Amino acid sequence: MKSLAVCIASLALVLGVAGAAHASCLPQPSLSESIAASSVAFTGTVTAVGGGDRIATVIVDEVWKGGPLPPEVQVHGGPSDPRTATSVDRTYEQGDKYLFVPVNDESPFQDNICSATREYSPRLENSRPLDSPASGGVTTAPKTQDSRHPGPSQTAKALIFALALGVSLAAGYALKGRGNGGG
Repeated sequence: MKSLAVCIASLALVLGVAGAAHASCLPQPSLSESIAASSVAFTGTVTAVGGGDRIATVIVDEVWKGGPLPPEVQVHGGPSDPRTATSVDRTYEQGDKYLFVPVNDESPFQDNICSATREYSPRLENSRPLDSPASGGVTTAPKTQDSRHPGPSQTAKALIFALALGVSLAAGYALKGRGNGGG
């Protein structure tokens, strides 16, 4: 019976940790406010990824703020070394189009899960600044086919990690309890 209580407590811990996976980010302003506060924002299609999918080579489709930008840029969503990670790393999916709102204003751009960067969809056009550069004067790349469904989201990855952590804690706690009850 004690083991069941430990498992239930561990599950509650796992769900609590997974819900707090983005706790290292401050509450975000609206997308429009984030773009207004940023020095650069652009849409682009990821043509290659590296460094644990945290480094993206991006063909710039359209500059929404700042610029001009070269036709191809790099965006780093975390450390370049795939053996190093942070709690706010962002990963990218090759072939997907994003609205990038990076931390800095030149390539290689720095990004993380706390920024306003997100997968592009036409509904984001409502957040385009009114004074954005005219599309005629913007670096534009050929359009790619619609992106496929991305891999596991940051939330799913956090849930997997939290579940593994919770199971490990529950097993350790159960073993500790068994050692105390046997003596």
